[in-house]
Parts: sequence; C-alpha cells; structure tokens
Amino acid sequence: MVREELKNLIEVEDDQLARFESEFCPKVIGFDPEWTPILEQLIRDNVVAVGMKVEPAPCKPTAVVIFSYDPQDLVKGLR
Repeated sequence: MVREELKNLIEVEDDQLARFESEFCPKVIGFDPEWTPILEQLIRDNVVAVGMKVEPAPCKPTAVVIFSYDPQDLVKGLR
C-alpha cells in the first residue's frame, strides 16, 4: 500500500524507487501541512549549500522524507 503510493509519486524503473538523474527535488510526507513547505525549503537550502542543483517547485520528487507514528508498520508496507 505505502510502496504503491510512493511508486505513484515518483518515477520508478525496475522496482527501484529513486535515483539521481536530474536536479534534486525534496518531498515531505506525513507532517503538519502548514510546516511541510517550510521543511522542504530547509532541505532545499541545505542541498544548495553543499553545491547540488535544486529543481524549482513544484517538481517530481527525487528524495522523500516520511514522518510516521508507526515506523515499523511503514517499513513493513514498503517491503
């Protein structure tokens, strides 16, 4: 279920969830919607600070940060 949602969110080839072939694009899931854009911008700023290129939002995510109240269940869902 979670794995299928991630596959729909990001481009998947051969069951591989993500790899960097384009500019960096972060996505935060499972956090307060008011804070999500702030967290995504903090991630973007840090990525730029280390010299990577960041794709302007909105973009297709190349990195996903997931917040979960039940991380063990999340990992089971990803498997």
